[in-house]
Amino acid sequence: MAAVVARRSLFLVAAATPASAQRLTAEVWRDPQCGCCAGWVEHLRAEGFVVTDRVVPSVAPFRRMLGTPADLLSCHAARVGGWLAVEGHV
Repeated sequence: MAAVVARRSLFLVAAATPASAQRLTAEVWRDPQCGCCAGWVEHLRAEGFVVTDRVVPSVAPFRRMLGTPADLLSCHAARVGGWLAVEGHV
């Protein structure tokens, strides 16, 4: 009986591992003139995100692509996990 329970526990851990082992991606567009943006990218990396860091002359086209409302604009924008838009310091 203990072997059955142990196998079930092992199966549950194995089933959960791939989902928890996947690291979230973050695609960041940022202003080259801003001092905080590089720090924000490093913070994301330190928290385990796989970051694509895009230093661009203007973040505006990417904000439009992400659908960011004008009253929420900041110096950097990101798309997390391929779908969630994040603007500024969160």
